[in-house]
This record gives sequence, C-alpha cells and structure tokens, in this order.
Amino acid sequence: MMDELAAGFLVSEGMIRRRADVTGIAPCQATEAAADGNTLNVFLAPGVEVDFKQLTRHVFASSSCGLCGKASIESVHQHFAPV
Repeated sequence: MMDELAAGFLVSEGMIRRRADVTGIAPCQATEAAADGNTLNVFLAPGVEVDFKQLTRHVFASSSCGLCGKASIESVHQHFAPV
C-alpha cells in the first residue's frame, strides 16, 4: 500500500505521468530511515526529468491534501487527464 501512495503522490505532483516512469519502489535501507519503516526510495526511469522549482512549497506540512503552501496558482493545476 505504501508503494501505491508514493506513486500516487508523484502523479499528483506531476513528477510522473505513467507507470513506465517508475522503474522501482523499495524501502529505504539507510540506518535512520530503515528504523522508521515508512521511508521509500522511488527510482525513476532514465529520461524522466524533475522540475524541482515546480515542487516548491512555502510552508512545512507533514501531511496534507497536496495543495497547502503551493508557490503559485499555476502549480496547483493538475497535469493529468481526468479518470
């Protein structure tokens, strides 16, 4: 279930658009992150470019709907077709 949440978050943030954009999702093996048991590494396919400016937030939130603190109204617009 954590895999699906991570992938869904990446879709909603516009980082990925299709399943082929992700080559793997695995639990983080780093000492500190592994102890938490809820940190994942998501491996993107070659050629998937991430626009980090688009992901800028102006507040800290531990969880949210994904809109809190967005830097601009343009960054709120979804970039995927309706289901």
